[in-house]
Amino acid sequence: MKIENKAWKSKKLWLAAVLTVVSVSILIKLGFWQLDRGEQKSAYELALQEREKVSAIALSDFIEMSEFTEKPSSLLGEDYLTQSKPLKHFEQLQALNGTRVKVEIEGDTGDVFLLDNQIHEGRVGYLIFMIGQLRGAEGGHSILLDLGFVQASRDRTVLPNLSDLSVPSNLSGRLYIKSTNPLSHELSAENTLPVRVQNLNIAELEGLFEVNLFPMVFQPIGLKNWGYEPVWVPLPMSSSKHFGYAVQWFVMAAVLALIMLMISYRFWIKNHRIDSVESRK
Repeated sequence: MKIENKAWKSKKLWLAAVLTVVSVSILIKLGFWQLDRGEQKSAYELALQEREKVSAIALSDFIEMSEFTEKPSSLLGEDYLTQSKPLKHFEQLQALNGTRVKVEIEGDTGDVFLLDNQIHEGRVGYLIFMIGQLRGAEGGHSILLDLGFVQASRDRTVLPNLSDLSVPSNLSGRLYIKSTNPLSHELSAENTLPVRVQNLNIAELEGLFEVNLFPMVFQPIGLKNWGYEPVWVPLPMSSSKHFGYAVQWFVMAAVLALIMLMISYRFWIKNHRIDSVESRK
């Protein structure tokens, strides 16, 4: 009976050891994945810092340098709408985030809408967007202007009262493209004034406002006497957080391995003592 019990405990120990090895391997793999993501983000952050030092160029020069030969919104491709697989064009455009450009728009106002569910410095609110028609652009192309953050009311039926949103016709700022939500990418425009949307879906915005949009958003810099706070968060997660998560995964792997070693050692010591007592009998 003792032999059978000992054999059963030994099998359980081996099973626990196998599960531990698998778990530790997964945790280590996750740690290296976070390290890799951290290194990618670190390189991206350095690129953003370098772009901050570069003087702004004309949007037309940027378009020529970037070889935007297609209709602007078509650069995002059908995958931008379906979110069925990684986006080649989307990733190429996202790699250009932070590029400083100068734009010229017709007039000083345009159609305005609000991007819902935005958080800035612990406050819930909206990002204000205006559609500005590019001056001299073929076919009347337009661009989304990110005009900043406005705090939301506790009552969702009450939208913020936007003051004068007139902007200069000559603007300097940065380009960016927002990360997409894989679970929800539809515009979900509401019949409000101004229009409230849930996501920046370029193709659906083109249909809603009947315009041809440039595929990147333009955020003006240095607007004088402007009552709305600019929000510049090019990365949803910084490289330091990825490195921090990597350390956590590695620590968890080390702790799990250490616990298994301690259990195995205690099991070996106990069996060794039992074998010593039985050999004396």
